[in-house]
Amino acid sequence: MNSQLQVLTRKDFDSNISIAPSDRVYFNEYPYRVDLEAPQHPHPLHDPAAHWYVSDLMRTSNMFWKRERRSAFKRSIYLGDIEDVKWLCNWASEQVTRVVGPVSKKHINMLKNNDHILRSALFHGKFNYRVELSFFQHPIANNKTAMINEIMDFVRNNFEDYRWSHNHRKWYYNFLYCSQKEYKDLEGFINISFGSCISEHRPVYLLSRL
Repeated sequence: MNSQLQVLTRKDFDSNISIAPSDRVYFNEYPYRVDLEAPQHPHPLHDPAAHWYVSDLMRTSNMFWKRERRSAFKRSIYLGDIEDVKWLCNWASEQVTRVVGPVSKKHINMLKNNDHILRSALFHGKFNYRVELSFFQHPIANNKTAMINEIMDFVRNNFEDYRWSHNHRKWYYNFLYCSQKEYKDLEGFINISFGSCISEHRPVYLLSRL
């Protein structure tokens, strides 16, 4: 990511364009996302002239640091420069419906540090911590069954409430969802027992608090 992150401010956008906090730097490169919520080709209500106008605007404005994705009813344009965001939203205000990006200095710091998982809700509605476990490139990857049994038995016997992404015992990669307090209370024992299998563990921070 080469840009200097800047905060999205309400005064820079028309009132019909909503602003929402982002949960990541998209593709590890683009801090901003501009959404055009409208039917896409080949939907019968697709408006080719409106989308041509947006594409031509970006081309003639030399907006080449970008990436796009389309679904049935949305076109998302990922941009690296906030000035490009403001320019696009100014000249295509009738087509743009939402801008997503950092909304505060605190938000910028969290995106840079990447020490929280930014989400609109807790995992499974109640878990504020995620532990990522992996056997890829692990020394015991070819004989992992005993370690998986040990890990899952430890969690079952010591955690009051939790959930796995995979409940079977033949995985190479898995997520454990739990409470941050429970994890921290048991962290010393976890590190001794299977710390080498943990590739990442982070708490959730809700976007609504930004």
